[in-house]
Order: sequence, then C-alpha cells, then structure tokens
Amino acid sequence: MIAAHPLPNFLSSLWHATAGPAPPSPLPRLEGNIAADVAIVGGGYAGLVTAIHLAERGHAVAVLEAAREIGLGASGLNGGQVNPGIKYDPDELTAVYGPAAVEFAGGTAAATFALIARLGIDCDAKQGGFVQPAVDRQSFDMLQRRCREWQRHGAPVELLDQAAMAQVLGCARYLGGWIDCRGGTLHPLRYLRGLAMAAVARGVRLFVDSRVTDIERRAQSWRLATANGTVTSGALAVLTNAYADRVWPGLAQSFVPVRSFQIATAPLDDAVADTVLAVGHGASDTRRLLLYW
Repeated sequence: MIAAHPLPNFLSSLWHATAGPAPPSPLPRLEGNIAADVAIVGGGYAGLVTAIHLAERGHAVAVLEAAREIGLGASGLNGGQVNPGIKYDPDELTAVYGPAAVEFAGGTAAATFALIARLGIDCDAKQGGFVQPAVDRQSFDMLQRRCREWQRHGAPVELLDQAAMAQVLGCARYLGGWIDCRGGTLHPLRYLRGLAMAAVARGVRLFVDSRVTDIERRAQSWRLATANGTVTSGALAVLTNAYADRVWPGLAQSFVPVRSFQIATAPLDDAVADTVLAVGHGASDTRRLLLYW
C-alpha cells in the first residue's frame, strides 16, 4: 500500500470562480475491475493530452485521477502562462541533446495553441507573447544572449530596452529584457476541463476520486489498484507530477516542494488597467524566486 499524499482543496481560487459551471455529467469513480490498452495515472495536462492522442490512434485508455474533481492540482491552479522553451537555452540544448531538442522546446507553445484550436476549447487562449524583464545588469546580459540564440534559430523574439519594457509592462523598474511572440496566456482550469471533455468524447474512461494505491507488473500486463477497483492494461504512463506519492519507486523523491503564491486584485478602472500589460502579454522576471503576472 502507498502512503497518501494530501491533495489541495482550492475550490475558492480565482480560476474556479471564473471558470463557469463544471462540465455536465459528473465523472465517475472507478468501481470494479476493468481492462484497457493503456492506463494513465494522473488527470492533469500531461495525462489528458496523452490520453487524447492515444484515443485518436484507436487505443482504449483509462485515466485515474486521485482528486474528487479535475483541476484540484497544479494543472488547475497555475499562472495560466503558455511559454515556449524549457530551462536550457538553445546552445546548451544542442550541446547536450542535439538540435531536435531545440525544435521541440521552441514548439511547445505553438503545439498547445494548435491543440486548443483543433479541439475547440474555450479557455481565453491568446497567443499575445511572453515577456521576461531583467532585474539587474547580470540578468539583462543573460537575456541578451538568450535572445540572440533564439534569433539564430529563427524564433520571433526581440530585445527590449528599459523604455520599451516600461511601455509593455506599465512598470519602469526593470532594466529591459526580451519578448517572445510564440508565448501567450489562457485560463488554466477551463483549458483542463476542455481537455477532459475532449478525452471523454473520444472514448477515454476518465475516473476521479480514484487514487492508485498499488501498481503491479505482471508477465504481459500492468495491474493498478484503487480503493474500489482495478485496471489491467498492456501499457502504463505515470503522469502525476507534484502529487506523485510513492506510486512509482523514486518518483516522489525527485520533486522538491516549492510554494507558488498568486494574488488577484479587485477589478481596476480602465485608466489604470490600460497601462498594465497593455498588449496582453504574460510576464515573469529573472529573480531566482521570480515574480510572474
């Protein structure tokens, strides 16, 4: 048996307050024993997007989500930014993983927006660009290098000086930075609910309140146990991210708990609101414990 990791209960978040009604036809809890081609542990972005792609290729898929509702974990509580790239810049990615890694990292945001359009998900998706302002001269030098590297790969990016950054942000305290036009923003919970509905519409069996308590490898299959049922499958994907428990050896130990805090203001009057991120970018700065908005 696996020790349970407590899931958050943030039904009073801004995203829940503004997501609109939950999808009709409440999702079931796993009851009894079922079989699938692929079993997926985790009903967040990774689990549901994987399930959709597999179902569209004709596979029978079962997704097991521990929370009683889709969206109580990080996929329904994040900052809503769709930013291309990963931690490493193109030159380092190329040196370590090869040029294909740069193509993958640079295409992540475009792939997300294309999926949203293809599935017809209404989640306030806007590909208005991502801005990264520099808090000091050292980080500004780093952003200049980052911008030049992406420019060499043909990315639509641009370096901004202090005045241009102030105009974009509505704040003059940063030294400058860069803008990546591939990025954007969305409503994270509405996106997740849209993925859930798209998955179910494609035949995915999506279960909530179904924490996996044991995974057993058999000769030609996997057996996943919950409190009320089991799934037997030919293939397995464990996509739990931060709430990994000990469902897979070593997985929980690979995460470091870092808290992220978000604050929503009262609605601003138009005169003020029009000066803040006036074009609609998402932004996060270069602090080690960064600010994002």
